[in-house]
Amino acid sequence: MKAEVAVIGGGVVGLFVARRLAMRGVKVTLFEAGSLGSGASGAAVGVLKAPAPARTAFGAISREGAEAYASLAPELFEETGIDTGYRPCGCIHLSRELPRDPQREVESWAWTGVKASWCERERIEELVPGYGGEQSIGLELDREALIDPPALLAALEASCRARGVEIIQETGRLELREKDGRALLPQSWASRMGEDTRVVVAAGSWTPAVVDSMGAGRVAVAPVRGQAIELEHPPPSCVVHFCLAGSATAYYLVPKPGGRIWFGSTVEEVGYDDSITPHGLAELLVAVRSVLPGTGEEAVRRHWAGLRPKALRLGGPFIGRWPGVGNLWVAAGNYRSGILQGPATARILCEAMEEGGEIDESFSLLEA
Repeated sequence: MKAEVAVIGGGVVGLFVARRLAMRGVKVTLFEAGSLGSGASGAAVGVLKAPAPARTAFGAISREGAEAYASLAPELFEETGIDTGYRPCGCIHLSRELPRDPQREVESWAWTGVKASWCERERIEELVPGYGGEQSIGLELDREALIDPPALLAALEASCRARGVEIIQETGRLELREKDGRALLPQSWASRMGEDTRVVVAAGSWTPAVVDSMGAGRVAVAPVRGQAIELEHPPPSCVVHFCLAGSATAYYLVPKPGGRIWFGSTVEEVGYDDSITPHGLAELLVAVRSVLPGTGEEAVRRHWAGLRPKALRLGGPFIGRWPGVGNLWVAAGNYRSGILQGPATARILCEAMEEGGEIDESFSLLEA
C-alpha cells in the first residue's frame, strides 16, 4: 500500500505528526535526512516549561504541550515499554530583587493553574546544593517537568512503527518540486507515494532547504546553535532558571539521575555549524559558576550542541497548508520549544489536514 502522507523530518514534531496520523488509520512514510532526532530534538535538555501566562496562540500550544505529557508518558510506556523519563519537578526563577508588584506576578500565573510563590536565599540554598550566586530572590513554580529526549524519541519511533509507519533514515537532503499545483518528492522516492499523497515538512532548521524550489521565504526559519554540558555535581531539586547580570541569555540547571546536572544553553547565530567550541564551553562555565562557584572544567562529563529552528517572525512556529499547493503542509520553527509544543503542533496540523480544522493566523506561512 502506497503512502497517503509523507512526513519529511524525524524530530519530535515529525514523529508526533506521523503517530497521530497513523492513529487515524492513515498510511504514513517518514523520511529523515540523517538519523531520528539528529537535529534539535536529540540535543535538547528536556525541560517541559511551566505553561506561561501569555494569552497568545503560542502560549496556548505551550500550555497544551505541558499538560499533554502527563498522559502521553504513561501511554507511550504502555505501548512500547520505554520509560520516557517524564518527571514533574517544578522550577525556580532566580532574581536579584523583587519586581515592583510581586503579588501581581504571582496572580498572573494563577489562571494557568500554576502555583507561584516568592522565596528568599535560604530556600534557594535548600533547593540548589552548593548555591553561591548573587541572586537572593526566587520565584517558585510547581508546574514544570522533565523528559528524557533520547528516550522520548525511542518511544515515539517504536509507537510509530507499531502503528505501521514506515521510517526511512539517512536519505540525505530531500528537496520538493512542484508540478501542476502539487508538491512532489524526488524521483528516487516518488515510487513509494500514491497519486494523492500529501506531504508534511517538519524538518526543523532544514525546512527552508526542503522547500527551496517552492519559495523558501514563506517559512523563514533559521538555525540557532545551542551548546550544553553535563556536569558531575549534586543536582538541584528542581529546574533552576537564571540570567547573568546584563545578559538576556536564559540559562538553566536541569537535575539528572546519578549526581549529574545538564546545563545550557548558548544562543549562537552561526548558520548550520553544529559543532561544539571552546568559546561555547567557556561561556557555559562562566554562567554556571555564577550560581555554583568553583565548578571547574574537570566536572564536565559531556559537551554537545544542536541547531534549534527559530521562526524569523513574531508569533511562533509555522503551521499550516502551503498556499497554492494543495497537498503540502508545514510544521516548523518551534525554536527552543519543539519538545514542549510537539504534541499540540501535531494535533493542530492533523486536525486541519483530516477535518478542516482552523489554525490560528499567527502560525500562517508568510506572504510570497
